[in-house]
Amino acid sequence: GARHLAGSPNLSRLAVLALSFNGLGDAGLEALAVSEHLQQLARLELSYNQIGDAGSTALANGRDLGSLRHCNLSDNQIGEVGAAALAESTRLPAVEWLNLGRNKIGDVGARALAHSPGLPRLTSLYLNGNAITDTGGEAFLRCDSLPLRLGLELYDNQLSPQMEERLRQLWGRSISL
Repeated sequence: GARHLAGSPNLSRLAVLALSFNGLGDAGLEALAVSEHLQQLARLELSYNQIGDAGSTALANGRDLGSLRHCNLSDNQIGEVGAAALAESTRLPAVEWLNLGRNKIGDVGARALAHSPGLPRLTSLYLNGNAITDTGGEAFLRCDSLPLRLGLELYDNQLSPQMEERLRQLWGRSISL
């Protein structure tokens, strides 16, 4: 499975690795995260894989993925711990597009991402369907590390109409509620 794939030198030729709907789980992503063959990877598609905090933390703390620009971790089971690990990671410096939609990051994970020092090139952040309330929304009103040109998706959360209006006033067309 994933361990065998992670050890394949053929991975070093790939710019895109699409493994959505493969049931990788945490163990599968942990194996990929330490692979020495993914340095050229620009796009990683891992949606619908039952990945939780352990897997996303392994990715955040694994080998440097300095070429990775697009990372899709939507529709998994990533919680606040995994979101915080991704936000603080120094191993993902080139990521521009991050999809964490329909996970379980909640307010704590949203706050970590809003104040992320580890994702300096981020231009699109998808956090739809993550049970984020006004507490998490407040973090995006006060964040100083994310550019206001960032495309931010927060729809299907638990934000009040008042919070949505405040976010729209600050983020303008860059936000999707």
